[in-house]
Amino acid sequence: MRILLIGSNGQLGKSIIEKKPHNINIIKTSKEKFNLLDHKKCRSEIINLKPDWVVNCGAYTNVDRAENDKEKAIKINGESLKYISEGLLETGGKLIHISTDYVFDGKSKIPYKPTEKPIPLNVYGYSKVIGENHVIDILGDINKGFIIRTSWLMSPFGSNFVSKILKLMNSQNEIKVVNDQFSCPTTCKSLSDLCWKFILYDLQNIKFLDDGQSIYHFCDDGITNWYEFSQTIRNYALELGLIKNPAIIKPISSAEYRAVAKRPKYSLLDCRETIDKFELDTIDWRINLRNLLNSFSTSSDNFTN
Repeated sequence: MRILLIGSNGQLGKSIIEKKPHNINIIKTSKEKFNLLDHKKCRSEIINLKPDWVVNCGAYTNVDRAENDKEKAIKINGESLKYISEGLLETGGKLIHISTDYVFDGKSKIPYKPTEKPIPLNVYGYSKVIGENHVIDILGDINKGFIIRTSWLMSPFGSNFVSKILKLMNSQNEIKVVNDQFSCPTTCKSLSDLCWKFILYDLQNIKFLDDGQSIYHFCDDGITNWYEFSQTIRNYALELGLIKNPAIIKPISSAEYRAVAKRPKYSLLDCRETIDKFELDTIDWRINLRNLLNSFSTSSDNFTN
């Protein structure tokens, strides 16, 4: 089985590669080899390579910058999925596309189900909805396009909230962190395990992938806000000896922070259907965070540079 992995150099891409089963061949891509801005080339590459699956981890992820770079964000996160899906429609391959909790407006008081209508607050979320719609319109009816919405990814690779907070705590006296946006941190390890479950279930001819469901929700267990998340990073990092004189973390509101892009106040995902269908053992985000920090060394370039 051949898997085309878009965004193989990103934190999720690296986690997927790390968890690869022995009997599967991954075709790695980079921005240079598979440019999501070059839509026709994306489609032609898929037609030429004829992968059994495409896993799309590539994305424009800078939420604030997207507000002033709308065209590029939509081309990468939205319109590229039309051409990727069209290529797979021609070859018969399947797609896993990674999306986000930011497709919702945050006005709910209970976790969002996969069937709920997206109402994004920002350009990033809007661009991801466009991508989702292309996957559903082109591959949904033939059960070959699957969307996994997730939240607040963290890993030992690249730049993410954990590595940023650790760097700031080593270089600043005080950090201001928003305390009124709620969701759940998710390790790329957990999410990569789910991606491989899709592919391995397909290899085993498990037929529920043909039940017509296109959108799945997945995150680690629990709920928190960015301030509590950062405080937990601080406490575990101190305990593990990763930092010595950490900055003070001050809670502030979203209004005080004045980010360029609006974020949902509550975007927790209801993952029960995904957990039941794939027989997953979910782990509390705090345990996964501690395990992640335990894998870091004091010389790690994740947070000392």
